Amino acid sequence: MINPLFERNARRNRNKALLFTIAFHALLAGAIFFGNDKTVEEYVPEVVQEWLGMDTEEEAIVAIPEDQKEVIRP
Repeated sequence: MINPLFERNARRNRNKALLFTIAFHALLAGAIFFGNDKTVEEYVPEVVQEWLGMDTEEEAIVAIPEDQKEVIRP
């Protein structure tokens, strides 16, 4: 014997829990990434940066023209 009222309430509870979880994690990630002066690239591993098509640190250094690179001299 299945009660449709219980099924509907269970479905609503699952949807509320899913939306709450997504909103909570989005706010948490936003607070971590944008709450300080570090960039997102510093948090994301290089493997994930390659998957997303972001420039890794080595590619970013190579992309700077030679005349704009600072030379540190002792």
